[in-house]
Amino acid sequence: MTLVLAFVLGALALQTDDGGGIFRAIDSRDVQLLSTYTNNSEIVNSRNAKGLTPLMEAARIGDVESVRMLLASGADEKSKASGFMVKDQVASYLRRTGEEKERVIDFFRRQGLDDMVRMVENEASSLGETPERVVAWKEILDILNRRELTKEKLCEAASQTNKVTTYAQLAISNNIDVVDTCKMYIRMADAGKVAICQDRDKDEYVRQSQAVPILKGLSLALGSLKSTRYEMPPAVNKYDVDDNSQHSEAIYSAHRQQLLANDRAVKQNQLLMLCIVMSQKIAQLYGPDFPSNPNFLCAVKEVASSPDEVESIVGKVRFFVDNGMDVFSSREF
Repeated sequence: MTLVLAFVLGALALQTDDGGGIFRAIDSRDVQLLSTYTNNSEIVNSRNAKGLTPLMEAARIGDVESVRMLLASGADEKSKASGFMVKDQVASYLRRTGEEKERVIDFFRRQGLDDMVRMVENEASSLGETPERVVAWKEILDILNRRELTKEKLCEAASQTNKVTTYAQLAISNNIDVVDTCKMYIRMADAGKVAICQDRDKDEYVRQSQAVPILKGLSLALGSLKSTRYEMPPAVNKYDVDDNSQHSEAIYSAHRQQLLANDRAVKQNQLLMLCIVMSQKIAQLYGPDFPSNPNFLCAVKEVASSPDEVESIVGKVRFFVDNGMDVFSSREF
């Protein structure tokens, strides 16, 4: 009886509705009432006074069920409000709430910027942040991202994936620079993401196929890393040298040493940044509890040659995840 009444009321509303009814249904999370509007594409893609479409409004309040219903009813996910599509809006909500918000707040607190902390907290509050809504936003963003992966795009991406993997392996086999080798491993890992979208049943296999190249690159970088401190590249002086001077060779030698020292410092800083990037990718793959994740440990064992090396790699990944850009300070592990 309730369902029949909802459809009757919805049908009556559609005779004179200017689009406002669908927003009331969304804001009240009344999926039954919302369903009475979904056969009208004009109302499904209407806008409220703020310029938001029903899909944008459902995403804003974190109503996953309404988002699914609207998308199935032909809601235009490419529509923009203030220049941003719904996917961009949801990504923006996540950047200002949840874990990202806590990272920003922690940084401002350590800097003693209490006014900035309050500003970030107030902004998250204005978005209606709750733990449940943050989880919903993540699910909605995942839904929207997956819709972009049409069969044609997946086939094209798979083709490009094979090329990336092939050329990356070829580059590594030719003994390229350690920094470039690490970058190739990262590209190989990133290329593996396509398979996750193609077959959800093989998630763990694909996750490990991504983690192993990252860990190989990380192990290589750590082996070449002299310190976890940022190293200021020394200045390289310019000289106006008379080749006939008895001091010319000494000056040239000093100049070469400065260049070498500068190159070494730059490379160390590049490796340091790569260690941060690769460690964060591992955390993204396995979550914050990665050190105790048996699948992560299995991937590490594929790279490490001994139990001690397994423990070392796990500890260093945890270090770089916990400290992030703070490693560009005086701290060391």
